[in-house]
Amino acid sequence: MITRALKAIVIVALAVRIAALAWQVIHPLVFNPTLQNFQDFTGFYLPQLKWLGQGYLPYRDFAYSNTPLFVYLLYPFYVLAPKAAALPIVIADALTAPVIYLIVRRSASERIALIASFAYALSPFAIVYEGISWLSEQPMLLLLLISVYFLGRDRPNSSAILLGLAIMIKQDAAFVLPAYLFWWMRRRGLKAGIIPILLLLMITIAVSAPFLVLAQHEYPQIITFGTLDGLLPHYIPAPLQIQQLGGLGGLETLPLTSVNTVAPILTCTILTNNIFGLSQVCIGAISGQTLTNFAFTPPSTAVQYALDAVVLILLVPLLFELALVPKKSRFVFSIAVSNALLIVPILAFAVLPDNKYYLLPLYTLLLASSTDRASLGIATVFPIIALANPYGYLTELLPVLEMQLLAVNWILQRNRLRVKLDPSLGLHGDFELDEKSDTRAHLEED
Repeated sequence: MITRALKAIVIVALAVRIAALAWQVIHPLVFNPTLQNFQDFTGFYLPQLKWLGQGYLPYRDFAYSNTPLFVYLLYPFYVLAPKAAALPIVIADALTAPVIYLIVRRSASERIALIASFAYALSPFAIVYEGISWLSEQPMLLLLLISVYFLGRDRPNSSAILLGLAIMIKQDAAFVLPAYLFWWMRRRGLKAGIIPILLLLMITIAVSAPFLVLAQHEYPQIITFGTLDGLLPHYIPAPLQIQQLGGLGGLETLPLTSVNTVAPILTCTILTNNIFGLSQVCIGAISGQTLTNFAFTPPSTAVQYALDAVVLILLVPLLFELALVPKKSRFVFSIAVSNALLIVPILAFAVLPDNKYYLLPLYTLLLASSTDRASLGIATVFPIIALANPYGYLTELLPVLEMQLLAVNWILQRNRLRVKLDPSLGLHGDFELDEKSDTRAHLEED
């Protein structure tokens, strides 16, 4: 049932993104190294869509870094007008806000769910990357969240189908699979849990089959971030390829072809910076601009090792802290932890560059796990801090720090609630809260 609240959320989210869309078309936002509002839409997606329309195949004929459905979803809109290809991204981003409301409402009060959905609708992090820059996390993220919603309602087959489609739009959606496997097996048992796994495999194999046949080396190499290089023959660059800054292992830098001369050419400029008293050098500029740069500048090796250690020290304990988190907060948070345990090490150990927008699904899942004022405040503020963070090498640390704060908040909250219900138990009693008493207490608090 579509309530008045859901209608208001959709209207606000659409209005904000339509305004951002109009602004970007009329007066495009200049690239800013701190915001990392990359021009991938004009520099990569539009040339790829043009090549697709000319009969070329992704992976084999032109370089393409996502799973197949992303470019094919954009193509019908590209046929109408090149920049109309942004519409699926913008609309999906607007519709993400009401899905967050539906997820949060299952474990929190109406007020918390409303604020969480409006927090996404007005989130600068989401607006910059999907509402203005039109990057590739949508519409994968929308389908992922709808899948989470169906999983929470114990509809494993629907959740599996949507997750499979999300993975085939962008492979990052697969990072939640460990949590999904756990919940499918726990709620339905081993035998019944096999059905959603088979559905997921059927979708991914059906979509991947043409590319596994026609681009049998390039397709696996690209969608696995180059991790299969050792098992595959040497990567042969596609004949049509945009000049790139670095990229995946095995990729070679090639000049932009004449297929689309409108696309801006990426060039490289040496940039210097001083961080922690050390002089650093970075390569990275776009469209010939020289950038005053912090975001792309790495720290010294010693500092990087220290930061990586801190990230891992904060990340690994989350697996054990999940057992201490209240049941009503545990479900969505466990999916966020699954995502973090894969995407954060990938970013930290430089398989992918430290691009902030890769973390939009993680920040959104953490927002969708909000159950009280404190968790909602933490999940709302951290993406804003991340967007304003001028140091690229802190990109992985911020979401992990947020997750630790959320876990500590919920664990302390659970302990306080135990004492409140029966002070004689103290903090070391063995009283086990059930979901109804836990939820009721929180609703009274809100």
